[in-house]
Amino acid sequence: MADMLTIQDGKPWELCPRNVLIQTMHSLTKEFQLELDVGFEVEFQLFNQDNTPLNTSNYCTVTALDQAMRVLDDIYVTLKEMGIRVTLFHKEAAPGQYEFPLAYKPVLEMCDKLLLARTAICAVAMRHNLKASFIPKWSSKAPGNGNHAHISFRRTGNPKNVFPDSTQEYGISAEGQHFMSGILKHLAVLTNFTTPSPNSFTRLAPGCWSGAFVCWGINNREAPVRLTAAGDNGRPTNFEVKLMDASANPYIAMAAVIAAGMDGLNKKLMLPPPVSVDPAEIPEEERAKRMIVRLPASTGDALRLLESEAGDVFRDSLGATVIKLQAAVRKREGEAFDKCSIEEQAKTYLYLY
Repeated sequence: MADMLTIQDGKPWELCPRNVLIQTMHSLTKEFQLELDVGFEVEFQLFNQDNTPLNTSNYCTVTALDQAMRVLDDIYVTLKEMGIRVTLFHKEAAPGQYEFPLAYKPVLEMCDKLLLARTAICAVAMRHNLKASFIPKWSSKAPGNGNHAHISFRRTGNPKNVFPDSTQEYGISAEGQHFMSGILKHLAVLTNFTTPSPNSFTRLAPGCWSGAFVCWGINNREAPVRLTAAGDNGRPTNFEVKLMDASANPYIAMAAVIAAGMDGLNKKLMLPPPVSVDPAEIPEEERAKRMIVRLPASTGDALRLLESEAGDVFRDSLGATVIKLQAAVRKREGEAFDKCSIEEQAKTYLYLY
């Protein structure tokens, strides 16, 4: 991977996505002496040359692995040879869909490895006369492809994970709660960076395991911010941000996540009570009382939030020019695709992502 520098003086270009993340990381380290470790869940679908899914097997079945073992094993070995460690792989719920979770790394290195992994997966699929796609939502009748981020952090210069704390509520350290709370506060605006395409918003629907409401939960698959299963010592080791897919630039997306988390750290925000059920099943009146609001349903809805005062945190942290250009690109994209059906969008997005 490379950084973009200006021709005039060789300094980092303010619009270089990698530099945006580096500068945001520096702010986190300088202000709070924290560094982020991230692991991404890479979900993708395998298609035949005629654009039909490789199979229609069910979630986590042995049959689904048998049907694709040659290409899956080749992907695994290739990634290993590239220095990208995969913790496991399994069949997901959509036709031809598989997941390869990548092992934790510092956030910048993880973003680099994510892009390399996607390129390798596509290349290996072609060797097997197949096509790989990371499209957020291929069909209205099937789950979409996410790029969930599992996040923990440590003190600068110390490898110990400081996200868990058994003496604190939910087993999360005070800093962990502040950081998560900042993400929750800005979750609706964050969609501009983590799930930015018109096709992305079709995935953020109730009952799709992606999260459609602003809330967090403990092992709740319908919560967009989720505390995952406890580790060997009974404490949680990380939390998951499910609002991310392959249409996002990972450097910009993670910079925005850090910016939201830092706002929570600065203001010492605390988590509201977790949601233990599908938020869509909670009566509307109760959702309103608990401030469990629906996430944006389109690019246009998300952009209106970004362009309001709600977007100031990101303008201050990522830079006004970055936000201006992000909004301009997504506005044109939204105008072209927001009103299209999922199947119509898929004609353009299938191999774009």
